[in-house]
Amino acid sequence: DVYAPDWTHAERVRYTLACIDILTALLPEGVDGSISTVPVGFRHAADTSEAMDAVVSHLLQCVAHLVHTQAQTGKHIALALEPEPACYLETTQEAAQFILSHVRSTSAVAQLAQMLGGSSEQALQALRSHLGVCFDVCHSAVEFEDPVLALNELRQAGIAIPKIQLSSAVRISQMTAAQLPTVQAFEDAVYLHQVVVENAGQLTRFVDLPEAVAAFHDGQAQGEWRVHCHVPVFLQDAGAISTTQAQLLQTLEACKREGFSSHLEVETYTWDVLPAALKTDSKAQAIARELLFVKKVLMA
Repeated sequence: DVYAPDWTHAERVRYTLACIDILTALLPEGVDGSISTVPVGFRHAADTSEAMDAVVSHLLQCVAHLVHTQAQTGKHIALALEPEPACYLETTQEAAQFILSHVRSTSAVAQLAQMLGGSSEQALQALRSHLGVCFDVCHSAVEFEDPVLALNELRQAGIAIPKIQLSSAVRISQMTAAQLPTVQAFEDAVYLHQVVVENAGQLTRFVDLPEAVAAFHDGQAQGEWRVHCHVPVFLQDAGAISTTQAQLLQTLEACKREGFSSHLEVETYTWDVLPAALKTDSKAQAIARELLFVKKVLMA
């Protein structure tokens, strides 16, 4: 339910329009704004043509509002779909394909042109400028993506990256029975912890940790585990587990070279539910350590 209301519902539009107006008021002059949003919804959110039509129409309404906002205030804001495991758009590639095939379809461009009272060329440019992908490094790592390749594919497709969320996931290079208790310590009643398991090049996906653990007990889910749990970005290892910090460092180095996005956001939000072994500092100290870690990498 964390993804509700999804983009098939008008309530998601109303909420997003309110976010746009609030960000417009808060955004300093000369700074681009970005709003990350659910990747359409949960896994089967838009499996029918009627649902997809609603999703596209709702996204176009937001793009039209963003265009008018920039015309009136001079402030540029982009909406960014954020791919996430177990969602309708799980991978960077799926998000790119969705934007190219649905949001930039001939009919969608014509619909936006009518909303804006302009040409198809103007509508397409508005879509390129105001609707893109939020690249969450944790989500990408859980999906076993090469982050630099994924970012380059978005750029080559002409899809904006309004925001990159800097984050690390839990990684177990080879799951064993002895490691299960350590991984299960990440279970909580607050967040969903999707799991992707890689074995001999094949990926198996689980919606939450208990499903993956049950599959392991049944002799399945063998191999490398990556778990959707945002852990402090300054940790390479955490006791019996490791993290996907390597993918984060690759992303930061790529940003230094290529400038993929003007908005980098450190996005660890799980401080209150992390296992006790990871709570080595106060929350304020840990957040400061994260920001300093990222600044050091970017300035090296």
